[in-house]
Amino acid sequence: MEVFNSDAWKQQWATLTNAPYLMLPLLALVAVAAWWFRGKTSEGEIKGLRERIAGFEDLLKFAAEKAASANEARDEVQKQFQAYKAEVSAYTGKADLAEIAAKMDAAIEKLSAANQAVSSAVGIAGGRSAAVGVGSAVSSGVGIAGGSSYRNRRR
Repeated sequence: MEVFNSDAWKQQWATLTNAPYLMLPLLALVAVAAWWFRGKTSEGEIKGLRERIAGFEDLLKFAAEKAASANEARDEVQKQFQAYKAEVSAYTGKADLAEIAAKMDAAIEKLSAANQAVSSAVGIAGGRSAAVGVGSAVSSGVGIAGGSSYRNRRR
């Protein structure tokens, strides 16, 4: 049989169309085998993608926990700062102010650490987080009262 002979192709086509009961099961078997092979070859890729999704879900959960911790620290700093402003306005003495300043310094350090943890968890460069609203100015002590350092001012 010659492949390039049109008469041979016509004869093969006639044989195929005259025996559909023989050819249809064979075609169905080929389709099922192709479907099974495609599923086996895609199985590893699907498993890898599911593992990546699980990893991203774990990272998201970790970031949410760190964001909650940073928000708690921010709220604590805000509460302490309001108390500090109220006590400064009453001005009870230098010894009391030093104690208050030490509390504020500790709260700011806690906020800075929480903010850095969130930033590193979600991959934010430069230590800035829009969710927390605190940037590198608070972590360095700059940004309170006109840009002067809080640590230097209290000494």
